[in-house]
Amino acid sequence: MTYWLPEVARWLGLDLDNTLIDYTPAFGPLVIEHGLGTGTESRDQLRHRLRRPDSDEQWQLLQSVLYTDGLAYATMAQGALDCIETALARDWHVCIVSHKTLHTPERFGSRDLRAPATEWLARVGVADLVGSEQVHFAESQDEKVALIAEYACDVFVDDLEEVLVNQAMPSHTLRILYRAGVRWESTADGLIEADFPSLTKWLVDAE
Repeated sequence: MTYWLPEVARWLGLDLDNTLIDYTPAFGPLVIEHGLGTGTESRDQLRHRLRRPDSDEQWQLLQSVLYTDGLAYATMAQGALDCIETALARDWHVCIVSHKTLHTPERFGSRDLRAPATEWLARVGVADLVGSEQVHFAESQDEKVALIAEYACDVFVDDLEEVLVNQAMPSHTLRILYRAGVRWESTADGLIEADFPSLTKWLVDAE
């Protein structure tokens, strides 16, 4: 399937948590450290078990430590660096837009969420590639979508379907629902499920 590409500046927008950042290596150590399990469960299994109808306190605790201490273990999603470099080499601009509040909830220590993420981006070299001025943190999902619209992103990649189907998303944006190991599959609601290697191939083929 061929998609229209503008002749003016083209923007590739990327979500951060669980899209650009792969927290999979962090779950085991953090779950064990905080007494939340054996460290053998997947993210989906943990989410299902810890997000109980009566309370999701344990899941929120895990999220708080995952997005702070977990960055010591986190890696880049497979193929993400190559995708960014490929986009830049083809004169695309790249921005990162993340829904990330300033701090964790007070009951979890009011820990800074943005500084560790910024440091991680610098450590893996992404900040130097895209420019620190193209990294944005939003207080809410609506603010995040407004930033995507401000950039008029031609492509945006996110692991959360609710962001991509938000009515305020630019109508021309090609919306990629990030799924590791999935190679470019159309969905009923107009999204594309894909991983970074298949997005890289699309960027090359679209020239």
